Amino acid sequence: PGVAITLHAEAAQDPHRITLDATGQGGRVGDTSLWQGTLGTASLQMQNLSKPGIWNLALNNTVGITLQHDPRGGQALQVAGGSARLTGPAPGTAQVQWQAARWAPARAAPATPAQWQTRGTLQDVPLGWLELLGQTPIANLGLQGDLVFGGQWDASGGDTITMRATLQRTQGDLQ
Repeated sequence: PGVAITLHAEAAQDPHRITLDATGQGGRVGDTSLWQGTLGTASLQMQNLSKPGIWNLALNNTVGITLQHDPRGGQALQVAGGSARLTGPAPGTAQVQWQAARWAPARAAPATPAQWQTRGTLQDVPLGWLELLGQTPIANLGLQGDLVFGGQWDASGGDTITMRATLQRTQGDLQ
């Protein structure tokens, strides 16, 4: 039997506040140890109360989730690839796209650390957002223009953490 979930959660620790709204559904697949579900909608709002405005990250599409239980004590979680849009207090809408992400918890026998992997891209990040993330107004640094950034990441962990990330100008100029 399947289950439908509607979630509203709020968390705050001065000066930060986070709100999550999501819907999903899922259930066990037959008599197997496989659980499949979908995250139908999700919106995460983040606010620093010491600064104006709200950041919002919202799914663009439904995302599949699979949890496989191994009778020997292991589990594996996979979140399908998807995309989301990010808006902030300043003009602009960035796009986040990710490929399937995987996670498996640590195991005692044989001793195996938790394993995880994620990769994706970030597009259309406006220069004005950097000012919102930092402490110094961009104009005070002598920067202005219509620069737009994009980037990508590829990260995994186990015995060691490996991460490769890039951020680069995709359009526009400094004036």
